[in-house]
Amino acid sequence: MNRTERTWAVTALLAAVIALAGCRPIFPPASAPASRVNLRSVHDGRYVVAESAQDGWALRQSPELDERGWFTLYDLGQDPLGNRRVALKTWTGRFVTAPMTGSARQDRMLWQEVRPGDCAEFTMLEQPDGKVALKTCAGKYLTAGDDGAGWEPPLAWALVGETSELKEWERFTLSDRR
Repeated sequence: MNRTERTWAVTALLAAVIALAGCRPIFPPASAPASRVNLRSVHDGRYVVAESAQDGWALRQSPELDERGWFTLYDLGQDPLGNRRVALKTWTGRFVTAPMTGSARQDRMLWQEVRPGDCAEFTMLEQPDGKVALKTCAGKYLTAGDDGAGWEPPLAWALVGETSELKEWERFTLSDRR
């Protein structure tokens, strides 16, 4: 290896070390407690389901609970306010992810990613009646849409992270597999 090749190799190695220094730790940590759960919308009683590649890795709602509606919930500890931080892994082995920003409702649809990014962590707010709400990295609540006005395909029955207000559409029943 000549001097120029060595210089490029050292430069590449240093760039890799610098890049890795800024990476997140392994997510979720191996020590994170996990449980199998499903989410059911308080608004319309439909189950949250994770679609396959054929349906764009979207998260939608279904009147029936099947394997697509079971998630592995990882407990990532508490935020500074004492709320639970969680991550959800789907039956496809992907992580539920929310958008950081978006101006239109369609830009705020949830999807699944192979590797969890910054927006695969949610704040779970437990409600006095036992229901839960999930808040995204952008500070928006997960909303369970329907097929009414403003929710035409591909938004019909989709999950989006779009509102700062907590109403019935943003509340879910969380059940575990027994």
